[in-house]
Amino acid sequence: MVNTNNPLGFNESAWNDLEDGEKEKVTKIHDWDFSFLTGDQLLRHGVCERCIHDDATNELKRFFAVKVLRDIHPMGCFSQVVAEAWHAFILDTQRYEEFCSVVYGKTIHHIPTNYGKGVMDNSVWMSVYREWFGDFPRVWKLDKEGKEIPGYEHAMNIEGNIVSSDMDSDDGAF
Repeated sequence: MVNTNNPLGFNESAWNDLEDGEKEKVTKIHDWDFSFLTGDQLLRHGVCERCIHDDATNELKRFFAVKVLRDIHPMGCFSQVVAEAWHAFILDTQRYEEFCSVVYGKTIHHIPTNYGKGVMDNSVWMSVYREWFGDFPRVWKLDKEGKEIPGYEHAMNIEGNIVSSDMDSDDGAF
């Protein structure tokens, strides 16, 4: 269950374990206006179900929170829907540059499909995510048409790792 008292729905114990500077960064990410991504922007990127647009942008913020606070490399973004929200954000270059500068101090680079090399181990960042936010919600398991991808529930919330040769990743995948 999402904790609505803490930014991004952080679990209470995980939130209390963060240092003040980390809480400040999370709050900045939480408060950042991503509303420009919902609606037409995500539709242009093939995310057909408008009802998941807000979930996609919230999960993108959580993905960024793990990246910014723990700087884990590589971090494969295995959700088609969350990846498309990231793509739409990157294309708004001024907003993306400002966001990265304010919350991370530098650009969070993006490697599309990691040039076929894949991200073979996402278990580290996935375990941080689960510690902070609980199980991965439904939006991580959906394709762009809103259909559930077979096997993702078990891989994400039981095995704790997703391996893919075609997922997008952050700049540390090499």
